[in-house]
Amino acid sequence: MSRLESIGLEGVRLGFPRPDGGIRWVLDGVDLELGRGQTCSLLGRSGEGKTVLSRLLIGLAPRGCVATGVLRWTDGSGPHSAALERDLAGEPPTIEALARGWGRSIAYVPQGGVRNLNPALSVHVHLARARRRAGLGADRDAELGLLEEVGFSNPVRVWTRRPRALSGGMARRVLLALALAGTPDAMVVDEPTTGLDTRRREGAIERLRAAQRRHGFGLLMVTHEVGDAALLTRVGCLLARGRIVERLALGEGQLLHEPGSDEARELVDAWRWSGWEVAP
Repeated sequence: MSRLESIGLEGVRLGFPRPDGGIRWVLDGVDLELGRGQTCSLLGRSGEGKTVLSRLLIGLAPRGCVATGVLRWTDGSGPHSAALERDLAGEPPTIEALARGWGRSIAYVPQGGVRNLNPALSVHVHLARARRRAGLGADRDAELGLLEEVGFSNPVRVWTRRPRALSGGMARRVLLALALAGTPDAMVVDEPTTGLDTRRREGAIERLRAAQRRHGFGLLMVTHEVGDAALLTRVGCLLARGRIVERLALGEGQLLHEPGSDEARELVDAWRWSGWEVAP
Protein backbone atom coordinates (compact mmCIF):
# COMPACT_ATOMS: atom_id res chain seq x y z
CA MET A 1 0.00 0.00 0.00
CA SER A 2 1.37 3.45 -0.93
CA ARG A 3 1.26 6.38 1.46
CA LEU A 4 -2.19 7.20 2.83
CA GLU A 5 -3.68 10.67 2.40
CA SER A 6 -6.99 9.97 4.15
CA ILE A 7 -9.12 7.18 5.52
CA GLY A 8 -12.75 7.18 6.56
CA LEU A 9 -16.03 5.36 7.14
CA GLU A 10 -19.34 6.09 5.45
CA GLY A 11 -22.80 4.94 6.53
CA VAL A 12 -21.47 2.22 8.83
CA ARG A 13 -23.89 -0.06 10.68
CA LEU A 14 -22.58 -2.81 12.92
CA GLY A 15 -24.48 -5.14 15.19
CA PHE A 16 -24.78 -8.62 16.63
CA PRO A 17 -27.49 -11.26 16.03
CA ARG A 18 -30.04 -11.71 18.82
CA PRO A 19 -31.57 -15.06 19.83
CA ASP A 20 -34.94 -13.94 18.42
CA GLY A 21 -33.43 -13.50 14.97
CA GLY A 22 -33.11 -9.71 15.12
CA ILE A 23 -29.93 -7.62 15.31
CA ARG A 24 -28.74 -5.45 18.16
CA TRP A 25 -27.14 -2.48 16.42
CA VAL A 26 -24.10 -0.95 18.14
CA LEU A 27 -23.32 1.48 15.31
CA ASP A 28 -26.16 2.82 13.21
CA GLY A 29 -25.12 5.06 10.33
CA VAL A 30 -21.70 6.47 11.25
CA ASP A 31 -19.52 8.73 9.09
CA LEU A 32 -15.94 9.47 10.17
CA GLU A 33 -12.86 10.69 8.29
CA LEU A 34 -9.20 11.28 9.15
CA GLY A 35 -6.67 12.95 6.89
CA ARG A 36 -2.89 12.79 7.03
CA GLY A 37 -1.59 15.42 9.44
CA GLN A 38 -4.98 15.96 11.09
CA THR A 39 -5.87 15.32 14.72
CA CYS A 40 -9.33 14.22 15.85
CA SER A 41 -10.88 12.73 18.99
CA LEU A 42 -13.58 10.09 19.12
CA LEU A 43 -15.47 10.91 22.32
CA GLY A 44 -18.23 9.14 24.20
CA ARG A 45 -19.18 7.37 27.38
CA SER A 46 -17.99 3.84 28.07
CA GLY A 47 -20.01 1.23 26.17
CA GLU A 48 -20.99 3.47 23.26
CA GLY A 49 -18.88 1.52 20.73
CA LYS A 50 -15.84 3.80 20.40
CA THR A 51 -13.34 0.94 20.30
CA VAL A 52 -15.43 -1.02 17.79
CA LEU A 53 -15.62 2.04 15.52
CA SER A 54 -11.92 2.86 15.80
CA ARG A 55 -10.96 -0.72 14.92
CA LEU A 56 -13.21 -0.59 11.86
CA LEU A 57 -11.17 2.40 10.70
CA ILE A 58 -8.13 0.13 10.50
CA GLY A 59 -10.09 -2.66 8.82
CA LEU A 60 -10.88 -4.92 11.78
CA ALA A 61 -14.30 -6.00 13.06
CA PRO A 62 -15.47 -8.06 16.07
CA ARG A 63 -16.12 -11.77 15.62
CA GLY A 64 -19.73 -12.66 14.97
CA CYS A 65 -20.78 -9.17 13.91
CA VAL A 66 -23.01 -8.06 11.05
CA ALA A 67 -21.57 -4.99 9.31
CA THR A 68 -22.60 -2.78 6.40
CA GLY A 69 -21.26 0.49 5.04
CA VAL A 70 -18.11 1.55 3.23
CA LEU A 71 -14.52 2.11 4.26
CA ARG A 72 -12.77 4.59 1.97
CA TRP A 73 -9.13 5.56 1.69
CA THR A 74 -7.00 7.64 -0.64
CA ASP A 75 -3.34 6.98 -1.33
CA GLY A 76 -0.81 7.76 -4.05
CA SER A 77 -2.70 5.64 -6.57
CA GLY A 78 -6.03 7.40 -5.97
CA PRO A 79 -9.26 6.73 -4.06
CA HIS A 80 -10.26 3.21 -2.97
CA SER A 81 -13.21 1.69 -1.14
CA ALA A 82 -14.27 -1.55 0.52
CA ALA A 83 -17.85 -2.56 1.28
CA LEU A 84 -17.82 -3.98 4.81
CA GLU A 85 -20.59 -6.48 4.11
CA ARG A 86 -18.63 -7.92 1.20
CA ASP A 87 -14.95 -7.46 2.04
CA LEU A 88 -14.65 -8.41 5.73
CA ALA A 89 -13.32 -11.95 5.84
CA GLY A 90 -11.28 -14.26 8.04
CA GLU A 91 -10.94 -14.59 11.82
CA PRO A 92 -11.07 -11.96 13.13
CA PRO A 93 -12.88 -10.29 10.20
CA THR A 94 -10.31 -8.18 8.37
CA ILE A 95 -10.24 -6.07 5.21
CA GLU A 96 -7.35 -7.69 3.38
CA ALA A 97 -6.29 -4.56 1.50
CA LEU A 98 -5.67 -2.78 4.79
CA ALA A 99 -4.13 -5.82 6.48
CA ARG A 100 -1.34 -5.76 3.88
CA GLY A 101 -0.51 -2.22 4.99
CA TRP A 102 -0.61 -2.98 8.73
CA GLY A 103 2.30 -1.42 10.64
CA ARG A 104 3.19 1.03 7.89
CA SER A 105 0.29 3.05 6.56
CA ILE A 106 -1.95 2.49 9.61
CA ALA A 107 -0.93 1.92 13.23
CA TYR A 108 -3.12 1.03 16.20
CA VAL A 109 -2.24 1.50 19.87
CA PRO A 110 -4.71 -0.57 21.93
CA GLN A 111 -6.00 0.05 25.43
CA GLY A 112 -3.99 -1.24 28.33
CA GLY A 113 -0.34 -2.05 28.51
CA VAL A 114 1.53 -5.27 29.29
CA ARG A 115 -1.26 -7.61 28.19
CA ASN A 116 -0.84 -6.36 24.60
CA LEU A 117 2.79 -7.53 24.46
CA ASN A 118 4.07 -11.08 23.98
CA PRO A 119 5.43 -12.13 27.40
CA ALA A 120 8.05 -14.42 25.80
CA LEU A 121 9.68 -11.70 23.68
CA SER A 122 11.97 -8.87 24.69
CA VAL A 123 11.19 -5.28 23.73
CA HIS A 124 14.01 -5.52 21.19
CA VAL A 125 12.34 -8.44 19.41
CA HIS A 126 8.98 -6.65 19.42
CA LEU A 127 10.56 -3.59 17.77
CA ALA A 128 12.53 -5.67 15.24
CA ARG A 129 9.34 -7.50 14.20
CA ALA A 130 7.44 -4.21 13.87
CA ARG A 131 10.16 -2.85 11.60
CA ARG A 132 10.17 -6.01 9.47
CA ARG A 133 6.39 -5.80 8.99
CA ALA A 134 6.96 -2.29 7.66
CA GLY A 135 9.62 -3.52 5.22
CA LEU A 136 12.51 -2.24 7.33
CA GLY A 137 15.47 -4.17 8.69
CA ALA A 138 16.41 -4.62 12.33
CA ASP A 139 18.44 -1.61 13.46
CA ARG A 140 19.62 -1.28 17.05
CA ASP A 141 20.19 2.47 16.86
CA ALA A 142 16.78 3.09 15.28
CA GLU A 143 15.05 0.95 17.90
CA LEU A 144 16.82 2.74 20.76
CA GLY A 145 15.92 6.05 19.13
CA LEU A 146 12.24 5.09 19.17
CA LEU A 147 12.39 4.23 22.86
CA GLU A 148 14.10 7.53 23.59
CA GLU A 149 11.48 9.36 21.54
CA VAL A 150 8.64 8.00 23.68
CA GLY A 151 10.31 9.16 26.88
CA PHE A 152 12.73 6.51 28.15
CA SER A 153 15.84 8.09 29.65
CA ASN A 154 17.67 4.73 29.60
CA PRO A 155 16.48 3.09 26.36
CA VAL A 156 19.13 0.33 26.39
CA ARG A 157 17.79 -1.00 29.69
CA VAL A 158 14.21 -1.11 28.36
CA TRP A 159 15.33 -2.56 25.00
CA THR A 160 16.58 -5.73 26.70
CA ARG A 161 13.59 -6.28 29.00
CA ARG A 162 10.64 -8.61 28.65
CA PRO A 163 7.10 -7.27 29.27
CA ARG A 164 6.86 -8.70 32.80
CA ALA A 165 9.60 -6.25 33.85
CA LEU A 166 7.63 -3.24 32.60
CA SER A 167 5.13 -1.15 34.53
CA GLY A 168 1.79 -0.34 32.91
CA GLY A 169 2.97 3.13 31.91
CA MET A 170 6.23 1.79 30.48
CA ALA A 171 4.31 -0.80 28.44
CA ARG A 172 2.10 1.95 26.98
CA ARG A 173 5.19 3.83 25.84
CA VAL A 174 6.58 0.65 24.28
CA LEU A 175 3.30 0.19 22.38
CA LEU A 176 3.60 3.74 21.06
CA ALA A 177 7.19 3.02 19.96
CA LEU A 178 5.95 -0.11 18.15
CA ALA A 179 3.33 1.97 16.34
CA LEU A 180 5.96 4.55 15.33
CA ALA A 181 8.33 1.81 14.10
CA GLY A 182 6.31 1.44 10.91
CA THR A 183 6.40 5.18 10.04
CA PRO A 184 2.58 5.28 9.75
CA ASP A 185 0.45 7.81 7.89
CA ALA A 186 -2.48 7.29 10.29
CA MET A 187 -2.53 6.26 13.94
CA VAL A 188 -5.47 5.26 16.14
CA VAL A 189 -4.77 5.49 19.89
CA ASP A 190 -7.38 3.91 22.17
CA GLU A 191 -7.79 5.44 25.67
CA PRO A 192 -4.11 6.40 26.10
CA THR A 193 -4.61 8.12 29.48
CA THR A 194 -7.05 5.83 31.30
CA GLY A 195 -5.89 5.05 34.84
CA LEU A 196 -3.05 7.59 34.83
CA ASP A 197 -2.68 10.41 37.33
CA THR A 198 -2.66 14.02 36.13
CA ARG A 199 1.11 14.28 35.66
CA ARG A 200 1.36 11.04 33.71
CA ARG A 201 -1.72 11.92 31.63
CA GLU A 202 -0.14 15.20 30.62
CA GLY A 203 3.08 13.35 29.77
CA ALA A 204 1.23 10.83 27.60
CA ILE A 205 -0.56 13.62 25.73
CA GLU A 206 2.67 15.54 25.20
CA ARG A 207 4.38 12.45 23.77
CA LEU A 208 1.53 11.95 21.31
CA ARG A 209 1.57 15.62 20.35
CA ALA A 210 5.33 15.60 19.78
CA ALA A 211 5.21 12.38 17.74
CA GLN A 212 2.36 13.65 15.56
CA ARG A 213 4.14 16.93 14.86
CA ARG A 214 7.44 15.19 14.14
CA HIS A 215 6.06 12.51 11.80
CA GLY A 216 2.96 14.19 10.38
CA PHE A 217 0.58 11.23 10.62
CA GLY A 218 -3.16 11.61 11.07
CA LEU A 219 -4.09 10.94 14.69
CA LEU A 220 -7.41 9.66 16.05
CA MET A 221 -7.57 9.63 19.85
CA VAL A 222 -10.32 7.47 21.36
CA THR A 223 -11.28 8.73 24.81
CA HIS A 224 -14.08 9.59 27.21
CA GLU A 225 -11.99 12.44 28.68
CA VAL A 226 -12.95 15.75 27.06
CA GLY A 227 -10.05 17.52 28.79
CA ASP A 228 -7.46 15.18 27.32
CA ALA A 229 -9.07 15.48 23.90
CA ALA A 230 -9.04 19.29 24.07
CA LEU A 231 -5.34 19.39 24.92
CA LEU A 232 -4.40 17.26 21.91
CA THR A 233 -7.00 17.66 19.17
CA ARG A 234 -9.03 20.34 17.42
CA VAL A 235 -12.19 18.37 16.69
CA GLY A 236 -14.05 15.93 18.91
CA CYS A 237 -16.61 13.61 17.31
CA LEU A 238 -19.12 12.53 19.95
CA LEU A 239 -20.47 8.97 19.57
CA ALA A 240 -23.84 8.29 21.24
CA ARG A 241 -26.81 6.07 20.43
CA GLY A 242 -24.78 4.47 17.63
CA ARG A 243 -24.19 7.75 15.77
CA ILE A 244 -21.92 10.77 15.68
CA VAL A 245 -24.36 13.17 17.36
CA GLU A 246 -22.11 16.22 17.58
CA ARG A 247 -18.74 17.57 16.46
CA LEU A 248 -17.17 19.65 19.20
CA ALA A 249 -14.65 22.40 18.43
CA LEU A 250 -11.68 21.92 20.77
CA GLY A 251 -8.35 23.61 21.19
CA GLU A 252 -5.55 24.25 23.69
CA GLY A 253 -7.48 22.86 26.63
CA GLN A 254 -10.73 24.68 25.86
CA LEU A 255 -14.14 23.87 24.48
CA LEU A 256 -14.71 26.54 21.82
CA HIS A 257 -18.51 26.40 21.71
CA GLU A 258 -21.32 25.26 23.97
CA PRO A 259 -22.40 21.63 23.47
CA GLY A 260 -25.77 21.10 21.86
CA SER A 261 -26.61 17.51 22.84
CA ASP A 262 -27.39 16.05 26.26
CA GLU A 263 -24.54 13.56 25.94
CA ALA A 264 -22.04 16.31 25.13
CA ARG A 265 -23.23 18.43 28.04
CA GLU A 266 -22.74 15.51 30.44
CA LEU A 267 -19.16 14.95 29.29
CA VAL A 268 -18.32 18.65 29.32
CA ASP A 269 -19.88 19.19 32.77
CA ALA A 270 -17.73 16.34 34.13
CA TRP A 271 -14.67 17.91 32.52
CA ARG A 272 -15.33 21.36 33.98
CA TRP A 273 -16.18 19.93 37.40
CA SER A 274 -12.82 18.14 37.48
CA GLY A 275 -11.02 21.43 36.85
CA TRP A 276 -9.48 20.45 33.50
CA GLU A 277 -10.58 23.43 31.43
CA VAL A 278 -7.90 26.06 30.92
CA ALA A 279 -8.94 29.63 31.61
CA PRO A 280 -8.89 31.90 28.52
